[in-house]
Amino acid sequence: MFAQWVDKDTTAVNTFRVLWNLIVVGTGAAAVLMGLLVPLFAAGFPAMLVLNLVVMVVYILHRNKLVREEDRVFTLGHFRRLRLVQDLVFDSLWRRAMIVEILPGKEVAKVTYTVDGIVVERDALARADGDAILLFLKRIAGLSLDEHRKPQRGQILTAIGENKHKVLVRTDGSTAGEKLSLRIFYNEADLKVPDLGLNPKQLEAAMALREVSPGLILLSAPAKCGLTTSVYSFTRTHDRFLQNMQMIEFEKEMDVDNVTQKTFSTAEGKTFGEQLLKIVRSDPDIIVLPELRDRESAAIACQAAGQKQKVYVGVVATDVFDALRKWITLVGDKTLVAKSLLAVGNQRLVRVLCTQCKQAYKPDAAMMRKLNLPADKVLYRPPEAQVDKRGNPIICQHCQGTGYVGR
Repeated sequence: MFAQWVDKDTTAVNTFRVLWNLIVVGTGAAAVLMGLLVPLFAAGFPAMLVLNLVVMVVYILHRNKLVREEDRVFTLGHFRRLRLVQDLVFDSLWRRAMIVEILPGKEVAKVTYTVDGIVVERDALARADGDAILLFLKRIAGLSLDEHRKPQRGQILTAIGENKHKVLVRTDGSTAGEKLSLRIFYNEADLKVPDLGLNPKQLEAAMALREVSPGLILLSAPAKCGLTTSVYSFTRTHDRFLQNMQMIEFEKEMDVDNVTQKTFSTAEGKTFGEQLLKIVRSDPDIIVLPELRDRESAAIACQAAGQKQKVYVGVVATDVFDALRKWITLVGDKTLVAKSLLAVGNQRLVRVLCTQCKQAYKPDAAMMRKLNLPADKVLYRPPEAQVDKRGNPIICQHCQGTGYVGR
């Protein structure tokens, strides 16, 4: 493991890669021989460990002289930065945060979590600690440490016990400093349409659309209400082994097995519409477009759906009618829209009460009559704040005191 790290690190710090690889591998082989050939295990094994440890210490001292102080490893500063990052990641995972943001200020760094769609402000960090976390995460995510203005993105893998989570690391420059955003993925990468929480009638209609082709299915939702997750879920519901499925998007959120995913790049010298047209001409069975921004692309999607392919398109909209209005405006041709459109859907995400701490109550009978519900029906709501004998708050370990789990 140390040899693998040295092989990569020598390139990163621009030192003698071949020489250090020979030293590390040769020393490791010599240490193993020493452990095997020395008659006394009590002498041979410690000698093997000491020889390996000497090489490790020598290399770390050598590489630390070549880099800036904040890039040095196995120093007090390095261990402190590691502890800060571990505390932040563990706390965000325990609280089920989907998005973690660190916003730099003059003296402190503001920390916010997005839990079940609600933004919650956490205890602020000292500005130096916020910068230390930013640099540490940029390094392990493979981002450039010298770039502070342009947006960058990478990813890391975190784990608590056997639960592993992919984390998308984003940085972006601002007038106050560099902003850090972490997007934590939980079970989103496995969701299909039956997992979205539709009622039986809705699910039956959604699953029936899977068999209809060609045509265009317009999926919509207000901002931050799970639109991208739903588009990916519809994609996974199809048989991706027997059908040729292709996706093009501005930013790739998740990987989907057996789907050709392309990320739009202006560096190729082509517009989004031109790249979409290239995909259409390759004759896939299904085309997935989580987002469209221009009329040319929308028209191409409609034409493909009206002739041969099934096309999924995501649109940010408040309701079905708003989605349809925006789509007609974007395409610019009502006849083309009518010819290709199969269905329009809109969703809202609703927080779910914690099953462990929710409190039952009987509402006012007059209100129940207005809602056309039985007067004796028992409803539930989040619990009121509770404290123990010492006055300390009692926090539900299932929902971390929010009263809700999931959406």
